[in-house]
Amino acid sequence: MIGGNPYQISPSNTTTYTLTSVTDANGCMQALTDSKTLTVNELPVVDVTGTTEICRDDITQIDFNFTAGLSPWTLSYNIDGTIAAPFPLSNTIDAVSVSPSSTSVYTYTSVTDANNCTNNFTDAVTITVNQLPEVIVSGGGEMCDDGSIVDVIFNTINGTPTFNINYAVGISNRLISNIGYQHVLSTNEAGTYSVTSIVDSKGCIGKSINGTADVIVNPMPVVKFSVYPQPADVTNPVITFVDQSTGHSFGTWDFDDNTIVSTNFGSLTHRFSDQDSGTYFVELYVETDKGCNSTIVQEIVIDNAFILYIPDAFSPNRDQINDIFTPIISGTSEYQLYIYSREGQKIFETQDPGEGWDGKVDNGDEYALVGKYAYAIYIVDIHGKKRNFQGDFLLIR
Repeated sequence: MIGGNPYQISPSNTTTYTLTSVTDANGCMQALTDSKTLTVNELPVVDVTGTTEICRDDITQIDFNFTAGLSPWTLSYNIDGTIAAPFPLSNTIDAVSVSPSSTSVYTYTSVTDANNCTNNFTDAVTITVNQLPEVIVSGGGEMCDDGSIVDVIFNTINGTPTFNINYAVGISNRLISNIGYQHVLSTNEAGTYSVTSIVDSKGCIGKSINGTADVIVNPMPVVKFSVYPQPADVTNPVITFVDQSTGHSFGTWDFDDNTIVSTNFGSLTHRFSDQDSGTYFVELYVETDKGCNSTIVQEIVIDNAFILYIPDAFSPNRDQINDIFTPIISGTSEYQLYIYSREGQKIFETQDPGEGWDGKVDNGDEYALVGKYAYAIYIVDIHGKKRNFQGDFLLIR
C-alpha cells in the first residue's frame, strides 16, 4: 500500500510491477490490471593490464577485458594525476597504444557503458620507460708504424649498463661487449672508427650516435747502408758510405769519432784516423716528414797496416847497437822466422814477432862467424793473406 506518496524501489534485477487494485478514502475499491516492468542493467566491469617496461620511443599496449556492461564502454583516467580525455572502446577484449617519454602511471577511475551505467573503480598500470643509450666516439690520432698505439674512446650516456657496441673500422665490423659508460680502445690499426649500433642491458637500441675517430699509421723509413772497403787499414782509412735507405726525408751519419754529418741520400766518404787502428760503430739515423725514424749501426774496422822491414846486416858485438837481427813487422796474425847458415843448416827460429836472432849458435853458447846468412819468413796477415819472404843478410863485427 502506497497511500498516495512516491514509492522508491531498487531491484537487483529486472522486475515487473503490477497494480491489482486501488481503494479511496470512502472505501470504494477498483480492481486494476496495469503493470510496469523495470529493467535493471548490470554495471560495467573491466580488467586493465599492460606491459610494465619499455624503451623510450617504443609503443606499448594497455589491455582491457570487459566482463559486464553493454558496448561501447567509455573509460575515464588520468596520467600521473593529470586528467586525460575519456575514450570509448567497443570490443570485449580491446587495447589502446601508448608511447610515454618517461615512466608514467595510467590510473583508470570509472567506466560507463552504452546503458549509461557507470562503475567507479581504481585500476592502475605503471609503464617504466628506459632511456635510450647514446654514444660519442672520440680520440684517434696519427702515429708511426713502430708499435705505437693511440686511444679511441667510446663515451656512453643514458641507457642502462652494460652495453654492447658494434663499430666499424673502415669496412670491417667489430663488437665490444659488456662495457660501462666509457670504454678506451688502444689500437694501432689504421682506419676510421665509427659506431654502427649500441644496445644496453634492457635491450634498448640507441639512436643518437655521434663522432668518429681517425687512426692514421704512417710508414717507417727503411734504413740501410753499404760501405767499402772493409776492412781498411791506417795507410788509407778513407771509407765510402752509401745511404741505401728509402722513405726518408732527413738523416744523419754518426761516425763514432765525434763527427756527425747530414746524409746526402747517396754516397759520401769519411776519413778515419790514420794514427791508430780501431773499430768504429757508425750509425745512420733517418726520419720521414711525419717524424717516423729508424736507426742502423754497422761496425767499421780500421786495421793496422801490414808492414815488414828486413835489415840487411847486424853486428852482435854487445855494444847495444844493432846487436840483434829483428825484422820490423806489424799487421800479422801468424808469423814464423827461420835463420839458416851458409851450409843451409837451420840455426834459429821463432814465432814471436818481437824476438830476433842475437847471432849465437849451439844453444846460445857461441857466436856465429862473420858472413852471409839466409832468412825465411812465413806470414799470414790480418786479412788472412799468406806471405813468404826469403833473402840473406850479413853478420858483421
